Amino acid sequence: MKKKINQILPMRGYIIIAISLVFIISGYIIMSTGDRTVSIILLILAYIVLIPTALLITNKKKEKE
Repeated sequence: MKKKINQILPMRGYIIIAISLVFIISGYIIMSTGDRTVSIILLILAYIVLIPTALLITNKKKEKE
């Protein structure tokens, strides 16, 4: 028997959150080296674009049910 796994987010959402975590970590590492322009761009992309996008992605299978 196959068990159904209830996911809060679709798989694409988890991938986007993982990418945003990479952006956040690299942004803070770059900020510690002194280059603030690149780090600010990475952090803004992660916090304002990627994470909300990942949370707003809907699971189309759940909508059909």
